[in-house]
Amino acid sequence: PAGWPGSDPRLVASAFLCASRRLGSVVPTRARLYVARAVGVGMAKRHQTIVGVDGCAGGWVVATSDASLSQIEFTVVRNMRDVVDIADQRVVAIDIPIGLPSGGSRSCDLAARRILGSGQGGRVFPAPSRPSLEGNGYKECCDLNRQASGVAISKQAHALVPKIIEVDRLMTPELQHYVREVHPEVSFCVINGGPLEYTKKSKVGQEERLTILARQGVTFDPVAERRRLGASQVAVDDLLDAAVALLTARRVHEGVVSVLGDGTVDARGLRMEIVA
Repeated sequence: PAGWPGSDPRLVASAFLCASRRLGSVVPTRARLYVARAVGVGMAKRHQTIVGVDGCAGGWVVATSDASLSQIEFTVVRNMRDVVDIADQRVVAIDIPIGLPSGGSRSCDLAARRILGSGQGGRVFPAPSRPSLEGNGYKECCDLNRQASGVAISKQAHALVPKIIEVDRLMTPELQHYVREVHPEVSFCVINGGPLEYTKKSKVGQEERLTILARQGVTFDPVAERRRLGASQVAVDDLLDAAVALLTARRVHEGVVSVLGDGTVDARGLRMEIVA
């Protein structure tokens, strides 16, 4: 919408309140859902490379393809810079918080929890506050987050702090035109038309996710890919998350993407939003 703070100049967005029966819940007014149509440089080229990224034990697992998903490749890279360096005018969807609050909760996190609904909202943990990143160890990070937001950070969030810092140091408002934050469970929910039944750590949950991916044209053997990349480097659910991030990158590329957030930016000018 005109005047939306921090809006991507390559997007023409229309805003509406998320009251979709498919998602099964209504997102509060302050947590708007934006549906954006890309009109930017090169976005319509089917051969353009798209990228989905998820953190893993070996660093980052990266799924790449052209926008037709004709051939999907997985690699593991140690440093996010290896991905960011190729991001110019390519859509990169990454499962990591981009845009950190000085205090309180991000509206995109609240909206994501609302979409997943009762019993699954906990799969989206609140992004840590920017001040908490200065902490040395879990206790100090929790103390700093309490000072900023009134609550401690979760152990899951703390485990991601090194990766959050790595990405935050590389990100700029300009780069965020191409490098977008995703949450795999929200992406699966949107693509599926509703929340998933099983957790991604269970075999039946992994099969559920593979079925959803296959319906969108993404087929691969995660066990074989894990063996090829190294079982100590990447888990099966990391590959699934990178794959659905790739699908979300294609949604951005093709011009239809749901953007959760109220348009606010953080202290560094980064938009606090999740695309799905």
